[in-house]
Amino acid sequence: LSIGKYLSLMGNRIRQVRKQKGLTLEELSEQTGISVSHLSRIESPRAKQPGSLRGLSLENAVRIAREILRCRQVEWVFAYDWERMKTNSAELLGSPVTDAAIGRILDRSPSQAAGFLLLSGQNGAEKLFRFTDKL
Repeated sequence: LSIGKYLSLMGNRIRQVRKQKGLTLEELSEQTGISVSHLSRIESPRAKQPGSLRGLSLENAVRIAREILRCRQVEWVFAYDWERMKTNSAELLGSPVTDAAIGRILDRSPSQAAGFLLLSGQNGAEKLFRFTDKL
């Protein structure tokens, strides 16, 4: 998956979810702490270059992920068989998936998970994380 294709898919999905929820760019900006102009660049089909994410710090990315889990009232996150997840995701997206994906981190390096995901159990096949809604 090229960075341009990934950014295009991500921008389209963000716009789609924002509109489904009836949010304006201004409201999403207030909720995420990301400026309206930056959100507009992320969503824009013309701005699918890596620069459209330059202002998105790791701290903001983690905060956004936490907010998505909180809004969807997620309590548990499972991680399992990264190779299978990678293959299935690539088939769905129609292009390769990077080894830097969160699924790989949760499956192979659970101690590096964001602070709001607490490893609660594991066996030989999967890991179970509890969403704590805390950073």
